[in-house]
Amino acid sequence: MKTFLIFLAALPVMLTGCNKQAGGSEPKTAPALAELKNITYRGVVEQDPVTLDDGSWQGSPFVAGGASRPGVHFVRDFQLRGDLDGDRREDAAVLLAGDSGGAGENIYLAVVSLVAGRPVNRATVLVGDRIQVRGGRITDGRIVLEVLRPGPGDALCCPGELATVSYALDGDDLVPAAADVVAGRLSLDDLGGREWVLRWWDRDEPAPLSPVVTLTYADGRFGGSNGCNDYQMPVAAGEGPGEFTVGIGMATKMYCGGLAGETENRFMKQLGGAMKFGFSGGMLSLSYETEDAWGAMLFEARPPSARN
Repeated sequence: MKTFLIFLAALPVMLTGCNKQAGGSEPKTAPALAELKNITYRGVVEQDPVTLDDGSWQGSPFVAGGASRPGVHFVRDFQLRGDLDGDRREDAAVLLAGDSGGAGENIYLAVVSLVAGRPVNRATVLVGDRIQVRGGRITDGRIVLEVLRPGPGDALCCPGELATVSYALDGDDLVPAAADVVAGRLSLDDLGGREWVLRWWDRDEPAPLSPVVTLTYADGRFGGSNGCNDYQMPVAAGEGPGEFTVGIGMATKMYCGGLAGETENRFMKQLGGAMKFGFSGGMLSLSYETEDAWGAMLFEARPPSARN
């Protein structure tokens, strides 16, 4: 009985200790995307520091009364999540684009961690000028980016070299984790092996989630669903990196009205005017020009076997 009474007396202390540990422990997941788009970042050369508002920041005009001004924005919704410092908690890696008023756009990689429950930018590094990121992952505590960058003989505007770059968190710095690996030159074959789902009609105009529009590439042809019918369109490589020409497309003949019909007509028109591809924050970008519009459609990759 005496032992039982001692246990009961100690129980509140034990429970208080457990509750304190549970309530005071840091979350193990990285900050949410909305948080990442509304915090302060350091190390962005265009302006240091910058506090984003819904993913963007703009400074004062370079010249009084002028329209051109420095800016920093979140690159699409690109984010990688994983443990970068060995504390068994997720960190987030994001991409920022800095505009200094010239023709270029500097791409930065930034790491964000939860510190005392708040998202804090731990480190930022310049990846390069007009670098395009086609994918990434966190492996063994390292950030690995698949990039498209200017190679020997390429103009800054028209990168054609595919490479893999990696970074590791060293205290409050991001440092190269390994030598860059050059994977070759950009070609249409780099679009193969995946199904691309249309997410944006243009960089600031989202596409509908339904009907689903897809694009694949194989054996010199684009194909997929245009939101109503299946289509195919011949495509041939052009002279410059990512440039191509398209031929006359063919499609099945099912009639669709409403949104499906509108989606079909618009997509086939814009795809018929497509002339160059690249990447933006892990998404495929198809630049197009028609008689009344120009822009860039953005597609998200998914395995060929996936279906909605």
